[in-house]
Amino acid sequence: MMEPEARRNAFSLICGMLFGIAWFVFIGGVVINNHIVDASDRVKLQGSAGAIYVPMFLGMLSLFMINTVVKSDIDDALDSSKAAKLKIWLFLGALVMFASLISAGYIFGEVYLTEHKHQSAAAGVGALVATIILTLSNLLFWLARSAGDD
Repeated sequence: MMEPEARRNAFSLICGMLFGIAWFVFIGGVVINNHIVDASDRVKLQGSAGAIYVPMFLGMLSLFMINTVVKSDIDDALDSSKAAKLKIWLFLGALVMFASLISAGYIFGEVYLTEHKHQSAAAGVGALVATIILTLSNLLFWLARSAGDD
């Protein structure tokens, strides 16, 4: 059985790799859209298609918000006002995280499946997949930081 510190380190490494993969997928989708796809099939990332960057920004914000709270700090054994404020902060971070998922799905559906139906959806697919991976990385990292504290 792994020691708690080794387990936290291993999980943190895995979460960091997922984070990197998420950005790799997102940047890859944008690069494919801008440089590899034929110009007639390309979606210009301006206007509503330019909102493709918003889900990743929200995902990064939620990564910060959620992972500034340590799981042991939200126990009821602490000062109730501090624990309540941390729980509100954590809840707002979770809302931002779900907003990033919802916005990625909405942008993909509205921009790439409706407005630009017959053009490349590489950037939209990249943003959607990257946002899902970033969310998974975010949640796993928060859980990994308290692994072995049971």
